[in-house]
Amino acid sequence: MEMHVNKFDGLNQKTDILIVSATQIKQTIIQGVLKEIDKTLNGLITQVMKEESYLAKANQLLWVRTEGKLPFKRILIVGLGKNSRSTGEEVDLETMRTAAATSLHAIKTTTARHVVFVLPNMVNLDVREIAHAMTEGIELAAYSFDRYKKQKKNHLQSFDLAVQDGRDVLASKKGMERARLFSHGTCFVRDLVNTTPHHMNPSELVQVAKKIAKESKDVRVSVYDESQLKRMGAGGIIGVAQGSTHPPYLVHLTYKPKTKTKKRIALVGKG
Repeated sequence: MEMHVNKFDGLNQKTDILIVSATQIKQTIIQGVLKEIDKTLNGLITQVMKEESYLAKANQLLWVRTEGKLPFKRILIVGLGKNSRSTGEEVDLETMRTAAATSLHAIKTTTARHVVFVLPNMVNLDVREIAHAMTEGIELAAYSFDRYKKQKKNHLQSFDLAVQDGRDVLASKKGMERARLFSHGTCFVRDLVNTTPHHMNPSELVQVAKKIAKESKDVRVSVYDESQLKRMGAGGIIGVAQGSTHPPYLVHLTYKPKTKTKKRIALVGKG
């Protein structure tokens, strides 16, 4: 599935499904993009909202067909909840992240090939951070571990984010790029965790670590085998490994960026 950031083309946006978020601001739900679409559809969105008792609660979904009056066949409205500074109920990045993930799960139940999510204009949130949060939500929700399953054809080819102000395209792209690095790393680790111990034993994990170091100039790897662990006095690791037919290893990956850093961070995993 590809992801891009583009300028929203308004009511001329070409896509299979257009996703628009909705918030409660002084009891008003239909605003901005939704208001324009509702006007073009002669109040259809207002009518459906009343019929379905739609209140734009966080992650509440509402489907509306455009009846051929717009380039996109359907609209998916996803609620973000209340957004009011005076009451302290403001939409935050986690709300945006989960809304994007919820939308992706809903899209999976359709046969749509192309989807566009219009980024909301939030006074209290930076557009770059919004794009970052939404991209993470979409990518992590799209994850599935299929190593032991028959490959299924994914109908969804693209899930794009559209900004309403063209000046926000660059910042949103940077947010998306950074988020994709984060989510790809998360999904990579999920694959390691989900792989059965039969296929991901200590020796295999060592090879994975060496491959990571080989593909990055800023990462180096040190591997300690059983004899080295004994000399180190690492009895805990050796003791646990006695219940396995596979020999133990300790892998030390070090990332040293080219730029000067303020502090060091150590992450320790037990395997």
